[in-house]
Amino acid sequence: MKTKNIAEDAVALLRQQLKSYGVVYLKSIKLALPAGSDADKVSEYINNNYPELKAHSKPEENGLPIIAIGYR
Repeated sequence: MKTKNIAEDAVALLRQQLKSYGVVYLKSIKLALPAGSDADKVSEYINNNYPELKAHSKPEENGLPIIAIGYR
């Protein structure tokens, strides 16, 4: 799977989430990427193409690459 496609899916998933509930609001989410994905490249793509968002890789969990993505 291509880095761009994975990054676009991550952004779409963040944007689909409920933004607020009562006095609390969503700032970020943590995502497991498909096995074999490069979390650093996906994060870099998001940071370069979406100035309103920030993403960074996290330690793998259960053998899957992880990123955190959120609003600046």
